[in-house]
Amino acid sequence: MSGQIEGQNQLAEFGRRLKTLRSQSGWSRDDLANELHRLASAGPEAAYRLVDAALIGKWERPQNKRRPTRPYLLHLIKLFRPHLSLASALEWAAQAGYKLAGPELAPLFSEALLPEAPLPQPYQTLRRLQPPPAHRLFGLEEARAGLGHALTDRTDHWIIAVQGTGGIGKTTLASVVVQDMLQANRFYDLAWISAKQVTFDPYRGVQVTGQAALDRDRIIAELLRQIDTGDLLATLPADQKSLILTHWLKTQPYLIVIDNLETVEDYERLMPTLALLARPSKFLLTSRAHVEADSLKYNVGELAEQSVVDLLRYLGRQQHLTALTQATPPELAGIYEVVGGNPLALKLVVGQIRGGWHGLSQILDNLRQAKGATIDQLYTFIYRQAWEALDEPTRRLFVIMPLLPQATQEDLSRRSKLPETVVVQALHELATRSLVEVRGDLETPYYSLHRLTETFLLNEVIQWKQLP
Repeated sequence: MSGQIEGQNQLAEFGRRLKTLRSQSGWSRDDLANELHRLASAGPEAAYRLVDAALIGKWERPQNKRRPTRPYLLHLIKLFRPHLSLASALEWAAQAGYKLAGPELAPLFSEALLPEAPLPQPYQTLRRLQPPPAHRLFGLEEARAGLGHALTDRTDHWIIAVQGTGGIGKTTLASVVVQDMLQANRFYDLAWISAKQVTFDPYRGVQVTGQAALDRDRIIAELLRQIDTGDLLATLPADQKSLILTHWLKTQPYLIVIDNLETVEDYERLMPTLALLARPSKFLLTSRAHVEADSLKYNVGELAEQSVVDLLRYLGRQQHLTALTQATPPELAGIYEVVGGNPLALKLVVGQIRGGWHGLSQILDNLRQAKGATIDQLYTFIYRQAWEALDEPTRRLFVIMPLLPQATQEDLSRRSKLPETVVVQALHELATRSLVEVRGDLETPYYSLHRLTETFLLNEVIQWKQLP
């Protein structure tokens, strides 16, 4: 009860302040209603355009229990900006029951109150980067050029998502493209945020990174840590830090990489914040999840067989591995037949050859049968989280797919004995989690698996789940 009374008192304070601000501006209630109509008509909120003098009177009355919607509150702050400081605007919004974020306030208060963006420090910028790959890119030249074009575009593509299954080369591609952008001086400065909580090393297996889960507050804190190299904002309140960061990203074109934004839920939680911070700054995301978000999407698939052969020959020369440099075409084709074009799994094979633990045929047989701790961890790193998120019908469909290498929806429905509506939903879920590839055309799409995914399904998954 006391909380309700306090809320009513706060709303009464909001109304009294509204009346005072309207008086200071020399407007009648009709004048204010007209101004709000003018601002609302420029936006998409058609439902908010029904304000009139009578409603404004209700907002102003001390006994009133109504408050403006959030878009209207922002319009009011904009109209009364000459009479409001940042602190008084935040206080007035709180009286109406709203806690405003920096991106909402930055366009209103940037001119007079906010410091200019710090000058970039080249050495600090380079330290933020993911280390460039130790080898050349193979099979990703087209994606590299396309991403470079999208990042260079100054009129569009503010949020770009690089999507694909685990170990497929998303981070490597992003690192190379960002290096290209630095050399071209396209952006004012760079920030790189990793959401990766575990990683896989071909020699040591799964490694825990210690990174905290990524959310809006961590993104803002990490961006400030990287951009505010002189600690200009260290003593300011959190709301004002957010406001100043937004101002910097809105006045200078920053490139911000968020690496390993792994789930659909991560996307949905963070996209509103990224959309407010973008333009002219750009966000480059890497993720295993495929989502229908407002972003440009690049899907990274497995390497083609010739690119796999080229990569293996290159790594063999680089690491002086005669087993690879002198391997016959059938032997290299055998590696592709088991591993497919997943670079992380290929590096595992190379690492085991280099370690001298087994011959090539034994290494490949171990991969087929998921033998060995490091191999088991590879499958867990790439697939476990996605597998555990699937419901039972989707798992049932997934495990029969090795039996139908290039299947249509009708093929899968017939073989799985699942209703076609269930198959459609299951295929969407599998594609979203980068577990299947959609090929063909709009008229007759078909669905297929990466070779490593097929090996995983035929072996490892049986140890995780006994299927009927």
